Amino acid sequence: CDFVGVARRGKSSPRWTVGTMIMVMARREQRRNGVVRSAMSGGIGSGSEEANPYRALGVSETATPEEIDAVLARLKQKYEGDESRIEFFEAQKAKIFDDKLRQRLSGAMTGATVIRESPYEKRQRQKAAEARKLMIERWTNFPVRKPELVHSRKSGLLLLAMFIGAVLSPPMASNTQLFAGFVSAAFVYNRGLPEPVKDEYGNIGEVRPVKSWPLFWSIVCAACSGLFGVLLSKLILRFIPLPLVCTPHVVSNVLVFLFLWLSSIFFYVQED
Repeated sequence: CDFVGVARRGKSSPRWTVGTMIMVMARREQRRNGVVRSAMSGGIGSGSEEANPYRALGVSETATPEEIDAVLARLKQKYEGDESRIEFFEAQKAKIFDDKLRQRLSGAMTGATVIRESPYEKRQRQKAAEARKLMIERWTNFPVRKPELVHSRKSGLLLLAMFIGAVLSPPMASNTQLFAGFVSAAFVYNRGLPEPVKDEYGNIGEVRPVKSWPLFWSIVCAACSGLFGVLLSKLILRFIPLPLVCTPHVVSNVLVFLFLWLSSIFFYVQED
């Protein structure tokens, strides 16, 4: 035994004191640790690294998935060609993700150790934000455009004929105004759409799918225009003296059909 030899030499020579023995033992321990460290650097993962995958990759326990992926990419680039090391680092990454998943499922991840946001959750949040932005743009983008002559003429002639019928038949005026509201909504909806395909006999040969959002806006525009005409006629009849020729029935029909026609030529609800 080396310690026995040291002790014997200490007995035969006054140089070998207890302090000298301690120094010799410390030097031997340092050499032994150096050998162990060199073996660890030449191997793939020590026992402590295998027990702690965070230490093996060099990341903290609060690291995000993006940070872990970035560290792993740098390690792969550093040890390119060394498949054993790359497999070891991949295994440590899997251990970290498994550990975080177990903590998250058990509810143990609180405070600073909670995973902030996964890539899937980030994509879902971005999609929801884009949908909200599109919805806000649709509600705030007022659908008004300069009228076209052909479209204005078609809607004007049809609504004029209905207006004459409503004036000549007062009992049917309310139903005529309601039907005119649907006609105005149809003109608003069809504005900007291409002409339907017709066969050689002039019959429409295609059935186009109805777009829900433009249809909704068309009904809203026609309904608001008709209601505005009714309210305006009531205000005029209440506060403005009119000649006897302008009966309430005539004033109401004039304003309702006028605003329905204006809505059919100015509003544009189709998406470009």
